[in-house]
Amino acid sequence: MRVFPIKFTGSYRAFTRLYLANLFFSVITLGLFAAWARARQRRYLFANTSISHSGFYFHARPVQQLNTDLLVFTLVTAYFVIEFYSFTLALLLFTGFLFLLPELMNNSLATNLGQTSFRNLRFHFSPDYKEAFVVFSLLLIAVVLSAGLAYPYYVYRRRKYILEHSSYGQSRFHFDAKALDYYRFYTNAVVILLLAAGTILVVVKALKIFAGLQDTATYIGLTLAVPVLLYHYCYLNTRLFNYEMEKTRIDSVHFMTDLRASRVYWIYFSNLCLVAGSFGLLLPVAILRMIKYKLSVTAFCIEQDWASFSAAPAGTSKTLTQKLRQLLDSGLELLQR
Repeated sequence: MRVFPIKFTGSYRAFTRLYLANLFFSVITLGLFAAWARARQRRYLFANTSISHSGFYFHARPVQQLNTDLLVFTLVTAYFVIEFYSFTLALLLFTGFLFLLPELMNNSLATNLGQTSFRNLRFHFSPDYKEAFVVFSLLLIAVVLSAGLAYPYYVYRRRKYILEHSSYGQSRFHFDAKALDYYRFYTNAVVILLLAAGTILVVVKALKIFAGLQDTATYIGLTLAVPVLLYHYCYLNTRLFNYEMEKTRIDSVHFMTDLRASRVYWIYFSNLCLVAGSFGLLLPVAILRMIKYKLSVTAFCIEQDWASFSAAPAGTSKTLTQKLRQLLDSGLELLQR
């Protein structure tokens, strides 16, 4: 088995310049440039990411993403306008959106993966509307109705759906995780959070009773709560990231990662100071620091040669949106003859 680390060669200066330029054009065009901004950012990140001296490439088609953005913006605007006049109509629109959401997610995943290639082979996403409806609509409702108890299962099913419907050429992704492991991670996280919160409350109460500090004790409690909450967030996300990467494979290709909660915490904490001290101007630096660290501790373990991967057949499955777009294009072509 050969191990290939992931290398990232992008620079903070170039990414910051790109990020700020994208932000400027997105603002002056009232968000219309956002689709091109995302495409330019992905293209830069992918072009500077390589495995075994081979880079990724993003074949951007921002117009497709712009159409989706405009549709979502129209639906959200219509919902809030209709809600002002009629709650019943707003409820009907929201119900319709629940049926549309799976198709929007499928279209976004198929578009982004289908535009990404590595070693001249494209990634693909094979959509399944029924399963997407269960994951992105029904399970979200279950999360709300269960007061969050179904959330770990939703995270598991969402990850499983995205990965197991993705492929690199003809090689499918596999996700060997179990839902019970997600519940174990989230249960441990909740227990740790409750213990930390209880400790902080005891400290605050002791300061108020024995030291006579009232307002000061409250401020101390809040000061302690911020880093505790941040570390709790980093701890949970680090465990999930390592677990999900360990359970993901593409045929005989496995992933190795060694993300450390302490390192992630330091990056997040220093990023907060960096962004706050620069009034948001160094946000792209903060984003790139986390990306570079995650890539630096991740590697591919492959038992076969890269040449064993082959391109997918031309007749790959399409989302409903893509089929309608193809039908519309064919109709317009006939009208022009």
